[in-house]
Order: sequence, then structure tokens, then C-alpha cells
Amino acid sequence: MTYSPIYGKDAQDLFADAAAHRKVDDNKPPYQPSGDPWLPGAATTWQHANLMASGDFRQTGHSDMIVVWSDGEVTLYPGNGHGG
Repeated sequence: MTYSPIYGKDAQDLFADAAAHRKVDDNKPPYQPSGDPWLPGAATTWQHANLMASGDFRQTGHSDMIVVWSDGEVTLYPGNGHGG
């Protein structure tokens, strides 16, 4: 039994580069952006986020994000499998 997380292709490629002692281009993003905003909503909204956690909470093979807000509300942002 393993307790290690399942990483996406971007993390696997980064590991392969490191294992092969290849230099990674710092200016290149690790994956192609999906076109979606990094975080939905305005920056002022995210100032009220107290805790954030990512994981495959829906068991889809894609990372999701859970946010606990300053008023105690909890929001699940489902991942789309493409970085958004």
C-alpha cells in the first residue's frame, strides 16, 4: 500500500528532468495554462480565505481545492484536469 499522491504530467515531467539532470527553463510554466483565471473572483474576495487545501476530494483523478472563509463558510472548487 502506498500513501503517496498521484501527480499530473507536469510534476512527472519535472521529476524526469531532475532525475536526468536536465536544466528546467524557469520562464516556462510547468504546464499550459487553461485560460481560466488562477483563482475565481476578485483579489479582495481571496483576502477572506483563511485556509486552503488541494487534493482529489471527488476521486476524479484531478486536483480540487477547498477553501475555508473567514466567516466559517467552506467552498469546494472542483478541478477541471487542465489546471483550472
